[in-house]
Amino acid sequence: MLKSRVIRLSLLIAALGGAMASAAAAQTPLVPPSVAQPVPQLTTAMQISWEVRNRFRLFREERDFQLHIASLGGRTILESEQALATQSDGRGWARNILGRLCIDATGRVSEPCTRDGVKESYLTPTDHPVTIRLTGAVPVGATCAWTFEDGDPPRQSTLDCAEPINLRVRYGRPTPVTVDVSSGSEAPQRVTTQIAVRDIFIAGLGDSIASGEGNPDRAVTLSDDGFCFRSYLGGPAGMYFRPGRAGFKGARACDTSDGTSLQNWQRAGAQWMNPACHRSLYSYQARMAIDLRWHGYPCAAGKPVGVGA
Repeated sequence: MLKSRVIRLSLLIAALGGAMASAAAAQTPLVPPSVAQPVPQLTTAMQISWEVRNRFRLFREERDFQLHIASLGGRTILESEQALATQSDGRGWARNILGRLCIDATGRVSEPCTRDGVKESYLTPTDHPVTIRLTGAVPVGATCAWTFEDGDPPRQSTLDCAEPINLRVRYGRPTPVTVDVSSGSEAPQRVTTQIAVRDIFIAGLGDSIASGEGNPDRAVTLSDDGFCFRSYLGGPAGMYFRPGRAGFKGARACDTSDGTSLQNWQRAGAQWMNPACHRSLYSYQARMAIDLRWHGYPCAAGKPVGVGA
């Protein structure tokens, strides 16, 4: 009898164990097999286009560079100058830019120079601002996953392919760029390139215009009252007077001992970006550098300098 009870108890425990195992198996979620991600396919139907922003490094603000981009479109340098002269009513395009250069009032290079809100070295930049776009046969509404291999970890960004990307890339070595383009259920397409900014330094060596001398960046404004160089009516014989300049209220006689009047008269005169040597934004070095940034080297940054008497 005892043996029969033990057998029945063993069978009951075995049955309960089997039921519990079945219940546990029923509660265990099924893990679906991992879905392999489609491998992006290289394509030549799209391209990565990039350019340096505000690539004339003498300008602190990009709006001044864009002024020349607009005037140089389809024009020669002379035609661009004529268009800008008309736009400024003959007063010169450089008059408003003079205070927004990487050069101080004495003509010395500002180091560092704050350009578009970022402190940079004018002569030895460590990085450059660039704008990057995807061009070519880009699908409408496609999503771009960008990767920039310029650090550890690399920089990544995902956004609509119609949107440009603005970032700073290191100078002195190329930055590999990869973008995976996804559109609907199709396999992603991959485009690659390298960004390598070329820094061009334009120098002029010589005397006078060869060293960068040119017309005043801000021309003198003469007084509406007119002026005379010598007094013929009254006063000591042979007394000479300074030309009348707009805004000047001091003594105009050349032999006056009033030093303040002389300083005020000089402040109302013409202004250059380098007063000591009359170096100017209208010099051939500056004009050539601006023109190269538009016509020949959108992927380069340039800066002019003049050396001489």
